[in-house]
Amino acid sequence: MGLVKSWYMDRELSGIGGSVDKTVCACHIDDYAIQSFINKTGENGRCDYCEEDNIVVEVNELMVFIMAGINRLFTDAGEFMPYDSSEGGYLGETFDDNDLIELIDLNIDNYELQKDICYCIADRAWAKEYGNDKAEILTYGWKYFKEVVKHHSRYLFSQTSKFHNEETRQNSFEILNDIGMIARKYGLYTTISSSVALYRCRQHAIAEVIKPPKDLASPPRQYAIYPNRMSPAGISMFYAGFDRDTAIEETIDYNNTKKKRITSGRFLPKCTIRVLDFSRLPQLPSIFDEEKFPDYFPISFLKSFVTDLSGSIVHDGKEHIEYVPTQIVTEFFRFTFAETNTLPINGIVYPSSRCRGKNACVLFMDHEQSLKELDFDPASLETIKVGKISKPTSL
Repeated sequence: MGLVKSWYMDRELSGIGGSVDKTVCACHIDDYAIQSFINKTGENGRCDYCEEDNIVVEVNELMVFIMAGINRLFTDAGEFMPYDSSEGGYLGETFDDNDLIELIDLNIDNYELQKDICYCIADRAWAKEYGNDKAEILTYGWKYFKEVVKHHSRYLFSQTSKFHNEETRQNSFEILNDIGMIARKYGLYTTISSSVALYRCRQHAIAEVIKPPKDLASPPRQYAIYPNRMSPAGISMFYAGFDRDTAIEETIDYNNTKKKRITSGRFLPKCTIRVLDFSRLPQLPSIFDEEKFPDYFPISFLKSFVTDLSGSIVHDGKEHIEYVPTQIVTEFFRFTFAETNTLPINGIVYPSSRCRGKNACVLFMDHEQSLKELDFDPASLETIKVGKISKPTSL
């Protein structure tokens, strides 16, 4: 077989359908792996898109690199997906070249370059093969787990094989082990030192007098009657923000006309507290980074999981159902997962659902423990009218 014919066949197999006789520099594509490829393999020359002298590569050469990354996520639908002309084509979701550029979030600042890249991608139906997308498998497992614990079995789901997920070939509870393994792999641990302020607040009626620290600590068992994001009714935990505004927004109910005051205060840990930190996730690697690509699927799932974990929940009477999955995740990390760690985990840090860019935490401390293990700063006590608090636009 001639070298030219072999070259064309290799390009076709990789999903390259066109050729462009141009050169490009690294300035036009916002992806660290692509930029590194251009700068390492390119030569001094003139970019045909910005007409500047720079290190450049041929677009055809770049397309081989780009398609290697695309092929890690997508493949020709004809290789695995059923086709039925009477139903309108492939029996599944497929994408064209423009869809691919959008789906892989490839930021290109030059329209001509984007048009040339799309032209070079073979005109075929592209699709994700379910079994190859490990993030999708994990996400499906998490969705199935939520369905089971919210609507089928809340307490004994792990002791029966009835809830076996045929898609993931796992029992519903095994997703918890997967999440635990991912958390351990990426070292999602941190500590809250004795110098870190923890703000907690309480909304109350005008006539009610708040007596700190006992009235701002975790509620006594007899008053822990409402479900929360990480704890069911009856189990007392210490919820806090790392600044006063976040603590207030995580707590306040703007529609409660009977409780028009909110009192807040600052606690400081007496000793360092080890927590699982879902607010500092590892960076999602580029699909064009062959070395780091094995991390792509678990980190992608982790990001979607944390978005779900800390998402807003409407208080419409059904919140006690919606909180169940995160309550079980909390107990898993507090007890089951903790048994496999040298040091215990005493809390979870998570992104605030109401203050973008801010974090909140839950510490595994009931009323007595929070009074014993945290110091209250009397000078931090503050009471304000609910009406004076600006409602965030995100609510």
